[in-house]
Amino acid sequence: MTILDANVLVFLHNEDAPQHAKCQKWIENAIASGELVGIPWICLMAFLRITTAPGLMSQPISIEDGAKIVSGWIEHPSVVIPEPGRRFWKTLQELAVDSGVRGRTWTDAHLAALAIENGAAFATFDRDFRRFKCLHLVEL
Repeated sequence: MTILDANVLVFLHNEDAPQHAKCQKWIENAIASGELVGIPWICLMAFLRITTAPGLMSQPISIEDGAKIVSGWIEHPSVVIPEPGRRFWKTLQELAVDSGVRGRTWTDAHLAALAIENGAAFATFDRDFRRFKCLHLVEL
Protein backbone atom coordinates (compact mmCIF):
# COMPACT_ATOMS: atom_id res chain seq x y z
CA MET A 1 0.00 0.00 0.00
CA THR A 2 1.02 3.57 -0.66
CA ILE A 3 -0.56 6.35 1.36
CA LEU A 4 -1.15 9.63 -0.46
CA ASP A 5 -0.39 13.05 0.98
CA ALA A 6 -2.93 15.84 0.54
CA ASN A 7 -0.72 17.60 -2.02
CA VAL A 8 -0.95 14.54 -4.29
CA LEU A 9 -4.75 14.66 -4.06
CA VAL A 10 -4.82 18.38 -4.90
CA PHE A 11 -2.51 17.94 -7.89
CA LEU A 12 -4.43 14.87 -9.02
CA HIS A 13 -7.58 16.97 -9.13
CA ASN A 14 -6.08 20.21 -10.52
CA GLU A 15 -5.49 19.59 -14.22
CA ASP A 16 -3.76 22.98 -14.56
CA ALA A 17 -1.05 22.06 -12.05
CA PRO A 18 2.31 21.08 -13.59
CA GLN A 19 2.33 18.04 -11.25
CA HIS A 20 -1.06 16.77 -12.48
CA ALA A 21 0.21 14.50 -15.27
CA LYS A 22 2.76 12.89 -12.98
CA CYS A 23 0.10 12.23 -10.30
CA GLN A 24 -2.37 10.89 -12.84
CA LYS A 25 0.18 8.50 -14.35
CA TRP A 26 1.35 7.32 -10.93
CA ILE A 27 -2.19 6.61 -9.64
CA GLU A 28 -3.18 4.83 -12.86
CA ASN A 29 -0.08 2.60 -12.67
CA ALA A 30 -0.63 1.87 -8.98
CA ILE A 31 -4.25 0.87 -9.49
CA ALA A 32 -3.46 -1.15 -12.62
CA SER A 33 -0.82 -3.10 -10.67
CA GLY A 34 -3.33 -3.97 -7.95
CA GLU A 35 -1.63 -1.86 -5.31
CA LEU A 36 -3.81 -0.51 -2.54
CA VAL A 37 -3.90 3.26 -2.23
CA GLY A 38 -4.37 4.68 1.25
CA ILE A 39 -6.01 8.05 1.76
CA PRO A 40 -6.19 9.15 5.40
CA TRP A 41 -9.13 11.23 6.57
CA ILE A 42 -6.77 14.05 7.48
CA CYS A 43 -5.63 14.24 3.83
CA LEU A 44 -9.19 14.11 2.51
CA MET A 45 -10.10 17.02 4.80
CA ALA A 46 -7.00 18.94 3.68
CA PHE A 47 -8.01 18.35 0.05
CA LEU A 48 -11.45 19.81 0.74
CA ARG A 49 -10.01 22.70 2.78
CA ILE A 50 -7.65 23.66 -0.05
CA THR A 51 -9.79 23.04 -3.14
CA THR A 52 -12.92 24.81 -1.85
CA ALA A 53 -11.04 27.91 -0.61
CA PRO A 54 -11.31 30.98 -2.85
CA GLY A 55 -8.03 32.38 -1.52
CA LEU A 56 -6.08 29.20 -2.24
CA MET A 57 -7.48 28.11 -5.59
CA SER A 58 -8.04 30.28 -8.66
CA GLN A 59 -11.17 28.24 -9.37
CA PRO A 60 -12.35 26.69 -6.09
CA ILE A 61 -14.74 23.79 -6.33
CA SER A 62 -18.18 23.69 -4.75
CA ILE A 63 -18.86 21.72 -1.60
CA GLU A 64 -21.02 19.37 -3.68
CA ASP A 65 -18.27 18.76 -6.22
CA GLY A 66 -15.74 18.25 -3.45
CA ALA A 67 -18.03 15.70 -1.82
CA LYS A 68 -18.45 13.84 -5.14
CA ILE A 69 -14.69 13.72 -5.69
CA VAL A 70 -14.01 12.41 -2.19
CA SER A 71 -16.86 9.89 -2.45
CA GLY A 72 -15.45 8.61 -5.74
CA TRP A 73 -12.07 8.07 -4.14
CA ILE A 74 -13.26 6.33 -1.00
CA GLU A 75 -15.67 4.11 -2.91
CA HIS A 76 -12.96 2.93 -5.32
CA PRO A 77 -12.08 -0.74 -4.67
CA SER A 78 -8.34 0.01 -4.60
CA VAL A 79 -8.65 2.74 -1.97
CA VAL A 80 -8.51 2.16 1.77
CA ILE A 81 -8.71 4.61 4.66
CA PRO A 82 -5.75 3.74 6.90
CA GLU A 83 -6.39 4.13 10.61
CA PRO A 84 -4.04 4.35 13.57
CA GLY A 85 -3.65 1.08 15.44
CA ARG A 86 -2.20 -0.08 18.73
CA ARG A 87 1.40 0.91 17.91
CA PHE A 88 0.55 4.30 16.43
CA TRP A 89 1.23 6.46 19.49
CA LYS A 90 4.55 4.76 20.22
CA THR A 91 5.63 5.15 16.60
CA LEU A 92 4.57 8.79 16.56
CA GLN A 93 6.50 9.52 19.76
CA GLU A 94 9.65 7.89 18.38
CA LEU A 95 9.39 9.85 15.13
CA ALA A 96 8.86 13.09 17.03
CA VAL A 97 11.92 12.59 19.22
CA ASP A 98 14.15 11.33 16.39
CA SER A 99 13.24 14.09 13.93
CA GLY A 100 12.68 17.03 16.25
CA VAL A 101 9.01 17.53 15.47
CA ARG A 102 7.63 20.93 16.45
CA GLY A 103 4.52 22.97 15.66
CA ARG A 104 3.00 22.28 12.25
CA THR A 105 5.27 19.30 11.59
CA TRP A 106 3.15 17.19 13.98
CA THR A 107 0.72 16.57 11.12
CA ASP A 108 3.58 15.29 8.97
CA ALA A 109 4.71 13.05 11.83
CA HIS A 110 1.15 11.76 12.19
CA LEU A 111 1.07 10.78 8.51
CA ALA A 112 4.53 9.23 8.67
CA ALA A 113 3.59 7.17 11.74
CA LEU A 114 0.39 6.04 10.04
CA ALA A 115 2.36 4.84 7.01
CA ILE A 116 5.02 3.12 9.10
CA GLU A 117 2.50 1.35 11.31
CA ASN A 118 0.58 0.12 8.25
CA GLY A 119 3.75 -1.04 6.46
CA ALA A 120 3.00 1.43 3.68
CA ALA A 121 4.99 3.78 1.52
CA PHE A 122 4.08 7.47 1.58
CA ALA A 123 3.70 9.48 -1.65
CA THR A 124 4.20 13.23 -1.49
CA PHE A 125 5.72 16.25 -3.16
CA ASP A 126 6.74 17.61 0.27
CA ARG A 127 10.47 17.14 0.81
CA ASP A 128 10.05 17.80 4.55
CA PHE A 129 9.07 14.13 4.95
CA ARG A 130 12.71 13.20 4.37
CA ARG A 131 13.26 13.97 8.07
CA PHE A 132 11.54 10.66 8.93
CA LYS A 133 14.39 8.25 8.20
CA CYS A 134 12.43 5.00 8.57
CA LEU A 135 9.61 6.19 6.29
CA HIS A 136 9.49 4.55 2.84
CA LEU A 137 9.06 7.73 0.85
CA VAL A 138 7.77 7.93 -2.73
CA GLU A 139 8.78 11.40 -3.86
CA LEU A 140 6.74 12.36 -6.85
